[in-house]
Amino acid sequence: MPMPLKGIPQKSFAVQVNEYQPSRKMPRCPRSTPPWVQNLTANGTRMNLESIVIQAGRHFSDSLHMEVFSGSATRRQEATKLAWILISMLGPRVVDDRLVVEALTDPDVRRFATEIIGVGVSLELLRQEGIIDARTVRKQSHRFDFEANGCNGAGKILIEAKGTTKLASIDKHRTSFCGKLNSLGLFKRGSNRGYSRAIGIVFSTWTSAEDRKYDIELLDPEWTPEPKFEEAIRKIIQYYSRRLDETAGLMEGAKLLWTLSESERLFNPDSSLHDVFGHPRHEGKFLSPFRRSKFTFKVGDIKTTYWGSFWDGGAVPCPLDLDARLKNEIRYAYTGIDKNIFNFIRDRKFEELLNYHLRDQLLQVNSEDGLKAFFVTSSDGVIQGWMNKIPEDLEYSATHVAAT
Repeated sequence: MPMPLKGIPQKSFAVQVNEYQPSRKMPRCPRSTPPWVQNLTANGTRMNLESIVIQAGRHFSDSLHMEVFSGSATRRQEATKLAWILISMLGPRVVDDRLVVEALTDPDVRRFATEIIGVGVSLELLRQEGIIDARTVRKQSHRFDFEANGCNGAGKILIEAKGTTKLASIDKHRTSFCGKLNSLGLFKRGSNRGYSRAIGIVFSTWTSAEDRKYDIELLDPEWTPEPKFEEAIRKIIQYYSRRLDETAGLMEGAKLLWTLSESERLFNPDSSLHDVFGHPRHEGKFLSPFRRSKFTFKVGDIKTTYWGSFWDGGAVPCPLDLDARLKNEIRYAYTGIDKNIFNFIRDRKFEELLNYHLRDQLLQVNSEDGLKAFFVTSSDGVIQGWMNKIPEDLEYSATHVAAT
C-alpha cells in the first residue's frame, strides 16, 4: 500500500494519444487497428498523477536495498516514494486540464525524471484500458522494459515504456522499439502481428498546456498471443501473496499462498485445497492465516466481505483529503483483501479469478452505533479504511462517495 505523498496534484487531466504509422523503420502491421487503440486516438483518455506514480514505482521495486531505509515502510511503499521524488523534480501540475512540467536546465535530471514518469504512464494506461492484468507486471533485465500477461489469461505482452520531452527523442525510441522487435524475429515473413504480443509507449512531457501535440504515442507492434492460462493464474496468486504481506501484515498466509502458486497440486483437481484455506463450513471457527478479522460492506444490494486486519490509526497513514475535525477522529485503520479472491483459489474457480475486477471507489460509513469511516477499495480487491473506533458489528451499509 503506497504511503501518502505530499504535493501530488489531485486533479485528473486529459491525455491525447497518437498511433505511430510506420513507413521506414518497420513495416506497417497488416492487421486492423484494435478498437481500444481507435478509441484512444479518437477520444483520448484521462489519467491522474497519483496512479501514475504508483505504477512508476515498479521500476525500482525489485532492486531496492531495503537495509538503507529506516522505518517500517514496505518495499512497494519505498519504491513509490522514490518514484515521486524523481518525478517531482519536474514540478508537475495541472493547467487547463493538461499536465505540464517545469523547463529543467539540467539534462541528466530531466532525462531520468521523464524516463520514470514514462514508465508510470505506460503501465497505468495499459492497466486502465484493460489491456494487461496489472497483477502480473514483471520488470525485465534485458530487451523490453516490462512484461505482463494480457487480461483473461492471455499470453505475455512485452512492454517498451519510455519518456521524453516535447517529442524530442521520440524518433530514437521508435528505432529502439523496432530493433527489439527485429531481434526477436518478429519481422519475418508470415508473422501475424498485432498489439497482443508487444506494445511500445512513449510519453512526452510539455512545459505548456498550449500549442502542444499528442502526449502518448503507441508504437505499432506484432503477433497473436499464445495462451498462458496456468502461468497467469500463478502470477496472480503471487500478486495476492505480496499484498497479503504488505497490505494486511499476514506473513504466514502470504507464505502459504506463494508456496501454493508454485505447487503442482494447484491445477490437480484430485487434490483438495481445504488444508490450505479451511473448509467453508468451518469458517470463523478457527484462526485463519488469511485474516485476523473480517469486515462486510453493503453498497446498495451488493455485499462484499474483506479478510484482513485492524490497525492503530497511525500505522496506516491516511492519504484522504479530510478536514481537521475528521482527521482528529481517526483512531483505527483496516486493511484487507476481498474474501472472494481466496474462495476462487480454494475452489479452483480460475476463470472468475482472471475476470475479477471491481470499480476503484471511495466509500463512507456513518452508522447508528457511532462508526464514522472512510474506505478506499481498488479494482484488484484490496481495501484500506480509516475510522473513529473498532466496529461493534461485522456488517455495515456504505455510501459511494466518489471514484478514486
